[in-house]
Amino acid sequence: MIVDVVTGVRPKEYFFWAIAALVLAAALGGVCTWLGGKFMAKFSENALAQLRQKVLAHALRIPLGRIEKAGAGDLISRVSTDVERVSIAAQGGLAQFVSAGLSITLTALGLATLDYRFALAGLCAVPIQAWTLWRYLRKSAPIYTEQRLAEGERAQEIVQSHHGRSTIETFGVVAQFMSRVSASSQRTVSLERSATRVLTIFFGRLNFAELIGLGAILATGFFLVSSNQVSLGARAAAALFFSQLFNPINVVLGLFDVVQQAGSALTRLVGVLQVAVPTQPGLAANSTDPSAAATISVQQLTVSDRAGHPVLHQVSLEVAAGEHVAIVGSSGAGKSTLGSAINGDRETDSGRILLRGIPLANLGEAQLRLSVASVSQKTYVFSGTLADDLRLAKPTATDADLLGALQTVGAQDWVLALPEGLATSVGSGGRQLNAAQEQQLALPRLALVGPGVVILDEATAEDTANSRDLERAAAKVIQGKTAILIAHRLSQAATADRVVMMSEGRIVEVGTHEELLAAGGRYCTLWHAWAASTQESA
Repeated sequence: MIVDVVTGVRPKEYFFWAIAALVLAAALGGVCTWLGGKFMAKFSENALAQLRQKVLAHALRIPLGRIEKAGAGDLISRVSTDVERVSIAAQGGLAQFVSAGLSITLTALGLATLDYRFALAGLCAVPIQAWTLWRYLRKSAPIYTEQRLAEGERAQEIVQSHHGRSTIETFGVVAQFMSRVSASSQRTVSLERSATRVLTIFFGRLNFAELIGLGAILATGFFLVSSNQVSLGARAAAALFFSQLFNPINVVLGLFDVVQQAGSALTRLVGVLQVAVPTQPGLAANSTDPSAAATISVQQLTVSDRAGHPVLHQVSLEVAAGEHVAIVGSSGAGKSTLGSAINGDRETDSGRILLRGIPLANLGEAQLRLSVASVSQKTYVFSGTLADDLRLAKPTATDADLLGALQTVGAQDWVLALPEGLATSVGSGGRQLNAAQEQQLALPRLALVGPGVVILDEATAEDTANSRDLERAAAKVIQGKTAILIAHRLSQAATADRVVMMSEGRIVEVGTHEELLAAGGRYCTLWHAWAASTQESA
């Protein structure tokens, strides 16, 4: 239009109308973009927050064995990085798509209004663009899927190295673990390079399609102007219109890259939600007081590790209500696996476990968690106040309840000696507790829950100097309860009602401490070896 005004084809008044139309269109576009961005931010962030919460809530109900097989790093990657990928697509992608789609539609209509042959000429670019998109989708989809998996593996290596850093440093294998982290990072970087290479080729081919389309527009305009079928201004407008299509078309086609990444991430999130979790059957037996000591019956139990190798072989064990049973054996004997299975945290290959005569699989998750609780050697202090940390076990507990639980395990004095007492911040960014203090926070949580069955997985073996105090505290917590004591220090076995000796995933000896010593078997050998080492270190 402006060219036609300059060349005298149109009157000068058209120039001012053209400027006004451009200003109005720009203002309208800015307002629409702002409103669209605001709406999408509010809608997408709320939806993604709900998705993250739903995935995390579901993940917390997945049996621990499944989490261990996949790796904690993989789960962290899913609820953090994968949600972020979906967020990027949802928050910016839809708004950009609508804006670009509207620009393409209006520009195409403008071309057709000038002359339908301009629109037909512009369509020369479409076959190349369609073929380019098809090739890109075929090549990029598997790369992005592998990239999500690689990021999960890298996160797992980092988490594993961090959690086991003391052991890694003790055995001098820091270099090996660093190389594993480096290898997983290099794989992630390599996949990122592959994705970037494919994306670069994709946009390069789109630029070639733009060249073909613009060339067709200019050639068509030349013949139409030569034959006086359109004005020079119309030809210039057609070329400008088509050049204005470059960015929105690239935005729309480029969004397929964002969608591909978000699709791979969303698949992994949905994968978490599709993992089967224990149901809530609502049996009549669930009315039983969960704090009452319960019988445990392990029947022909077989459990395998993540590689499919059996860890427990046809294990059977009967535990009476209120009985304290110590499980001992060398490292790798299957002690912790048996404890995890009784706690409902490990999937079993065959056999079953009954609590008060009811299979664990038939108990509701809430009923199981109130009936059975475990404390392991690896304790965790959550960020927040000491009171908040303890109330994780019982949110309704008063300060008096918390102090009572602390007094039970002998931790009240050092807690009250802190500057802010129960209000002292602990965990990340707070006061750092020593190993014995961390363990003494785990035992009061157990006392607050008050389950009928308690599993102590080497829960008093963390700090040798304070182990006797921890053992006395644990004894108070399990008093009147059914207890499974996975013992590292055999002093616990000596005071238990029965001792179960395990080896290579099987129970090889069962009896009281005195009976097994008199039998002169494996437990007797283990006891004398432990007693000798204890005397030497004393």
